[in-house]
Amino acid sequence: MEREVIMKKSFKNIDIANKKPVFLDAIIDVDGNFIFLMVIPKKATLKRNERIALEDLVDNTEQSESGAIAVVSEYEKGVSDTVKVSKCNVKEIYLSLEKTWRKTKSPKTVSQIISWAIQNYLEESE
Repeated sequence: MEREVIMKKSFKNIDIANKKPVFLDAIIDVDGNFIFLMVIPKKATLKRNERIALEDLVDNTEQSESGAIAVVSEYEKGVSDTVKVSKCNVKEIYLSLEKTWRKTKSPKTVSQIISWAIQNYLEESE
């Protein structure tokens, strides 16, 4: 089921000591294991605080005996008003068991990476 965005949100003036919020696009619960998903414009790179936040989410989730990965995907900026996340290409993933970021060797969509994670990675961490 696709969700439709029904409002725009502003986080203006929510800065604390010049720290900006980190926006997470989705959290997918797979039987108590988690996939944290962030979608960024093509050719953009994760900011340091975004990378650290994703690593902390994944690592802390893993410590609670749940498997977790972070997936960073990209979209073409300005292509349309609706970004079909399932078809976005994945730039990199962070794996809790390896404590490292991996770039995809060949183009993979978010759907393909989620299927791979469920079948191969999250089951191993249980």
